[in-house]
Amino acid sequence: MQSCHLKQLQVPAPTLTRDPELLRSISSVLPRLRKLKIDGGDISMMQFLQIMDACTHHPQLIDLKCSFTVQDPRFHQEGPQHDDTLSLHRSGIRVFELPLMRRGYPGCLVLQILEHALPELERLSIVGRTIRERQWKKLTRTIQERCPKLKHFCCNFADEVPDPVLREAVAVIRGCAYQGLTSFKCLGHHVDRSTLGSKTNIVRALIDDHSATLEDFEMKDCADVSSADLQDMLATCSNLRRFWVEPGERGEAAAAAAALEYVDVLSRGWVCLELQELYLILDRNLSDDSPLSVPDSNDDLEEAVAAREVYAQIGRLVQLEVLCLGCNASDYATVDEEAFAQDLTLKNGWLSELKGLGQLQHFRMVTNFWSHMGQAEVEFMDTHWPRLRTITFEWLEAGDDITGAAHWRWLRKRRPGLQFEWSSFIPEPRLVRF
Repeated sequence: MQSCHLKQLQVPAPTLTRDPELLRSISSVLPRLRKLKIDGGDISMMQFLQIMDACTHHPQLIDLKCSFTVQDPRFHQEGPQHDDTLSLHRSGIRVFELPLMRRGYPGCLVLQILEHALPELERLSIVGRTIRERQWKKLTRTIQERCPKLKHFCCNFADEVPDPVLREAVAVIRGCAYQGLTSFKCLGHHVDRSTLGSKTNIVRALIDDHSATLEDFEMKDCADVSSADLQDMLATCSNLRRFWVEPGERGEAAAAAAALEYVDVLSRGWVCLELQELYLILDRNLSDDSPLSVPDSNDDLEEAVAAREVYAQIGRLVQLEVLCLGCNASDYATVDEEAFAQDLTLKNGWLSELKGLGQLQHFRMVTNFWSHMGQAEVEFMDTHWPRLRTITFEWLEAGDDITGAAHWRWLRKRRPGLQFEWSSFIPEPRLVRF
C-alpha cells in the first residue's frame, strides 16, 4: 500500500475493521496521522483489541476517539485477564475516548490499557461503566502512577446513574489529585442525592482535590446536584473560567433540578472573579437563619434583600462573556417560575446589579425574564453591555415572536448586528466530548 500524508481521519468502525491488512499497516499507510476518529456501528471485542494494537503502535498518533460500541458476548464472562491477550505499546496518545460497552469491560482490560499504553494521556473520555466493581482503588492508583499528565476528564452517564458508575468517576478524579484537573465535563447526572457520599459525590471530589486548578466545570442534562456543593465550588475554585450546570427536563420529569439556592449563595462570596461563561439555575429557598434575614420582617422583604445580593454577586463577575440565567422549573421548586419573571427589570427587579458586565456577548434567558422587560431594560442593555451580540429566549410558545415588540425593535435598530434566538424546547442531549 502506498503511504499518504493525511494527518486527520474520520472513519466508520466497520469500514476500518473490514480490512485487517489496512488496520495492521496503518502506521506505514498513514505515517503522519495525528488524529483518528472512529465512529458508527458495533464491533466485536477482538476488533477493538486490534484497533488498540494498531493505534498504540503508531508513532505519530496523539488523538484517538473511539465513538462506537463494543459488543462481544464471549467476553462478558471472564474476558482477557493477562497482558498476553493484548499487544499494547507505550504510545504518544494524549486524547483518548473509550468506546461504549453497555455492560462494562471484562476483567482488567481498561486498567491494562491505562497502565501500559497511555503514559502521555492528557484527556480521557468515558461512556457509562468501564470497570468491574472492587477495582476503584486500583483505578485511582493506575491513574496516579501511569497517567501523570491527565488533566481533562469527561464522563457520559445513562439516565439513572448506579453507584458503581459514580464510584468509577470519583476514582478517576481522585487519581488526578497530584497534577490537578483543569476541566471536568459530564452528561446525564441523575442520582439519588440522599445516597451520595465521599465515594460517589463527583462535585465534592472536584472541590476537595482540584480547587486550585479547575478552570472548566460542565454538567449537562443533570439533576439532583446539591446546591451547597455548587456554592462551595464557586466560593472555593478561584481559577474557574467556565461554570456550566444545565438541567434537562422541566416539570415532573426533572426530579430535583441542579439549582443554586439563595440561602447558599448568601453564605459566602464567590472567588471565581475571572469567570467568562456562567449557566446558573436559581431557587429562592431561604431559611430563618439566612445571613441577610431581616428581624420581624415579612417574607417578601427578606426575599428582596436576598435577591439583590444574589444578582449583585453575579454582577461582580465583570469578565463574563456568556450568561445563561434561569430558575428551578422542576416540580420540586420552592417557588413558582412566574415569581422570577420580574427579577431582571429595573423598577421591580435587580437588572441594575448587572451593569458591570461590560464584556457580555451572549445573554440567554432560560426563564421568561423577557415577559416584563420594556424600553428601560433594553436601553440599559444598550448602555451597559456594549459588546452584546446575541440574546436567546427559551421556552417560548410555538409561534410567539416577542422580538416584534417596539422595545426589541428599538434595540435591534441600535445594534444592527444583534442576533435574536429562541426555542420552545431543549434539544436532545448529546454526548459531551473534548
